[in-house]
Amino acid sequence: MLVFLEKLCLSLLLILGAVEAIRMLLRALLRTKRAGKIYLLLTFRGHDEEAELALRDAVQKLKWLGGREEKQILCLDCGMDEETREVCERMAEQYGIIEIRDAAKNGEVRFANP
Repeated sequence: MLVFLEKLCLSLLLILGAVEAIRMLLRALLRTKRAGKIYLLLTFRGHDEEAELALRDAVQKLKWLGGREEKQILCLDCGMDEETREVCERMAEQYGIIEIRDAAKNGEVRFANP
């Protein structure tokens, strides 16, 4: 039984390593000399209990992208409450790559799934 579990764990690690190697190879092949900007857009309405989690997740996603590109998270205020706004402002202060914008000041923004 122990031999079976060892083989299973080793097989899973080999599969994960192969997938990561393929991802790294594709990333190297698709890299260009042009450095651009990467924006990640998050919208918040009303009270959002998971605002901090969503922002931390977005920061981690941008960190995993790597590369030379300038990366920024745009936090779009579509009528968020004060508590959610405070969370967004605290996270923006902590990470420095989060910018909070008001949807009303930047024109009307429409989304397919509110």
